[in-house]
Amino acid sequence: MGNKRKKLEAQGLDEKEWQTYLHRCQQEYIRVKLRSVKRYWEGASFGQVAGESAISEMSVRKYVNQYLQGGLKGLTTPTTRRQPRLLTAQQEQAFRQVLLTTFPEDLELQQFTGGIFQAAVLSCSR
Repeated sequence: MGNKRKKLEAQGLDEKEWQTYLHRCQQEYIRVKLRSVKRYWEGASFGQVAGESAISEMSVRKYVNQYLQGGLKGLTTPTTRRQPRLLTAQQEQAFRQVLLTTFPEDLELQQFTGGIFQAAVLSCSR
């Protein structure tokens, strides 16, 4: 019996709580994590779980580790990725300044649209 399986058996898996998380989390990638950990807990090997879920064995191992470290809450925490910055620091400062101190009428406009606002920010940041 593997070390991870022993740890998982020692920690246990509350099926009622698992079911609650499965219904609460609607993102499919989180549901795959939940199902993978449960199948492994039920006795399937990493390879069997990976084959059934069409994911890699390393992913199954990672999900089991996440569960062991943070429980169901840690396993179901959404994945976030940093978005690339679209504006330089100087442009962000100009954006804030225009947004907080300028009305569309000040620029002889009826309203701000994305393109108009971008042009206004660029003209103010020069």
